[in-house]
Amino acid sequence: MVGGLIGSVCVMICSLSQTNVFLAVFLFISGMGYAMTVLPSEALVICVFGDNYLLPFCVNAMGGGVGMMILPFCVQKLLPIYGWRGALLILGGFNLHTVVSGALFQAQVPKESVTDGPTEKDQLISTVANDPLDDLNECSHGESKLGRVSLPNRCCSNVREYLLSNFRVVREFPLLIYMMIAAFLHGITHAGWTIFVIANAEFKGIQEETAVFLSIAGGVGNTIGRLFPSALNICNKDLFTSRISFLAFGGVGAVPLCLNSVTTSFPVLIVFAGFSGLALGAKAVCKSAATVDIVSESSSSTALAFALVCSGMGELAGGWLTGKIWDVTGSLEIAFLFLGLIDILGVVTLLLSLIHQKLMKMKSKSNKIQAM
Repeated sequence: MVGGLIGSVCVMICSLSQTNVFLAVFLFISGMGYAMTVLPSEALVICVFGDNYLLPFCVNAMGGGVGMMILPFCVQKLLPIYGWRGALLILGGFNLHTVVSGALFQAQVPKESVTDGPTEKDQLISTVANDPLDDLNECSHGESKLGRVSLPNRCCSNVREYLLSNFRVVREFPLLIYMMIAAFLHGITHAGWTIFVIANAEFKGIQEETAVFLSIAGGVGNTIGRLFPSALNICNKDLFTSRISFLAFGGVGAVPLCLNSVTTSFPVLIVFAGFSGLALGAKAVCKSAATVDIVSESSSSTALAFALVCSGMGELAGGWLTGKIWDVTGSLEIAFLFLGLIDILGVVTLLLSLIHQKLMKMKSKSNKIQAM
């Protein structure tokens, strides 16, 4: 709720901008605010639905595809009427819905099922260290661990302990590193394609009024794509794991990006936009789901936060790198080819994670045999 308020208000303040620095600062703060809304909205779904989270998670994620579909169209219609200042003010007002949505969030715990004994998940949770936040609460209320120390020193100690506890998750689950890299690469492709898809059509000689429909096609594909991981998982849960789905859609997304240079036909570009949107939407869900699946339940929120931070860093780099390649080469076709190669690199990264997992299982099996 607080993040949505910060993000929306800062976007509206941007409409008062008189300098580029003022605009950049408040856009940065608004981005931080909106980032605060992402993790709770995803983590809450996992918390409520437990092992059956994937379908609700996909439905929850469909909003991003709808936004991708209608935002460019809305901006194109608002700019001639209200100018860029009025458009920013209205868009900031639209996003105040995140404040209302945040106010309705309520942390819940799934009802415990009645069983004859502890389940495998119960045994796993019992072996995992307590949530670092619990330790921090103890530290903040008492002097049992830190003694009589000043407030700044206590805060520094709490922050240090919290960070160390979180980074232990990466050491405990080494496969998380692969997902963080894949999330970063996905962020590059997502931002690069989303920002320059219309400019790419204009570069090919298509009018802006027509090119804007590419974003609508991409948004439709993106919305549908966010349901695909759940549909594949329902068909065959063992075969279509989140990482396998990420691999598949990484290949699907790379094809239209790599073939972008071979056509200037608007109908073909519409098809390419639909497939690119579909792949990006599916990967956005698979990225988070695969991250949650490779760690224990108690570490899922921390792991998800790492993946989202890496994805955000990738989006920062993606827009800049794509624009830089365009500036240097004078060709968006080369820039889109670069994005296609990034998608392929993401596929390779996930393949390496599967190989690493296989080696870990072989090593574990070998150790058990030796112990016997």
